[in-house]
Amino acid sequence: MAAALGSLDAMSHMRIALVDSGKLSDIRQWEPPTDTYLPRTLQITASNQRFLERLGVWNLCFEDRIQAYNRAVVTDALGKGKVDLVALNSSSSDAAFMIETKNLVSGLLKAIDHNGSRIDVFERSKVSNWESAPKSDASPAATNWPTITLSNNRQLQARLVIGADGANSCVRKHANIGTYGTKYAQYGLVATLCLQEPISAAFQRFLPTGPIAMLPFPGGFANLVWSLDADLIQLLKSGLSSDIVNAAFRLSPVEMERIYDMLRSNASTEQINNEIAWRLQHIHSNDALPPVVAAIASKSSFPLQLRMVDSLIADRVALVGDAGHVMHPLAGQGLNMGLEDVQCLAQVLNEAAMAEASDAIQDLMRDAANLFDQASKINSQILQIDTFAQPETVKTLLKNLEQSRKQYKETLERARSCTAKLVNEEKHDSTDDLDALQKERDELRRQAVAKSNELGLLLDSMRQVQLASAQLIQM
Repeated sequence: MAAALGSLDAMSHMRIALVDSGKLSDIRQWEPPTDTYLPRTLQITASNQRFLERLGVWNLCFEDRIQAYNRAVVTDALGKGKVDLVALNSSSSDAAFMIETKNLVSGLLKAIDHNGSRIDVFERSKVSNWESAPKSDASPAATNWPTITLSNNRQLQARLVIGADGANSCVRKHANIGTYGTKYAQYGLVATLCLQEPISAAFQRFLPTGPIAMLPFPGGFANLVWSLDADLIQLLKSGLSSDIVNAAFRLSPVEMERIYDMLRSNASTEQINNEIAWRLQHIHSNDALPPVVAAIASKSSFPLQLRMVDSLIADRVALVGDAGHVMHPLAGQGLNMGLEDVQCLAQVLNEAAMAEASDAIQDLMRDAANLFDQASKINSQILQIDTFAQPETVKTLLKNLEQSRKQYKETLERARSCTAKLVNEEKHDSTDDLDALQKERDELRRQAVAKSNELGLLLDSMRQVQLASAQLIQM
């Protein structure tokens, strides 16, 4: 969220505070292992990958550790159904990308360092106190913004507090936003798999106990995401083997239940592997099956739940990502919805900032009209002076006055044109290329802010000329 806001030209005059309880410096300087991948990973859709690319984040990640893919094979263990999904007619041949969580966060922090000179980062900090502004006063003045006290006793006043702090959001709690949902009584088991051969497709199988997925990574590695009941997660966290993963993608539910029973009865690893090997010898390879898992490098688990909020907004508060909605990791939609939240909120805030900039331009235009009237009167008075009898300063003043007026008028016309384009941009044909439209929109907004600043400087210059003219007239 901070990286997205930091990229907006319309908000270039605003400061952004990023507060995180973690040691971000360690993640920023992360050096990935050379012989494995981390088990906590993310699936990024093609549209969100383009968004991260536009932010300048994607190229700051370790791109050789990212796996693009455009095919997903989904099967049902209770039947013979199979869905083979292949991306077609898209702007890119890649439908999704697999990336380690730490790799993406590292890229985000580097992007903030590169482009976020107005982003203040407070790492290893938590919100210890929150003082809300009086609800009866809707003034935008800073005295009416909420005051946040951090665990390091630093106080921040924020026009808007964005909760992007996960499922247990403290921002949500301080804002008194209620939640509702359910716990699935299941856990997600994630692991890094070493395969006998590389893959560039995703494989998913629906089991009665929950879906299991194998997601591709470069160099013959893959990520395992397996939804399991609470009793099974304890058994498999300690007893998970490559043979059990191979069995889960190939054996029937009845046969898998036999394997679970052996785990419950504390059968030896050798007995379980022999049982699986005997059953797998009757399974013939086909294109619906993933490559054979040779080894498991690392694993971890987390509870699964569904949680929604009563509202995504409160007084000077907005929630994005897991702070506003937590869902099952199926199809990796949790993070992608969070990135869509970021884009949506950034667009709304950008438009609000542009509206302020547009109002400022209109104010400058009104000031300019009044200033032109005053300047015309002053100019007429100056022309009545015998310029040949006056110092050369009068001639220079007249020249500068006319030049300033001309520059100011030209700048106003450009500002009016820019404002008109911003309005008309909403009427573009919906078939226009979205990326090109976004770039055009961002450029127009940048120009509008630049012209607003330029107008302010010229207005000051004109006022100085006016003052000097008035002084000369009194001579």
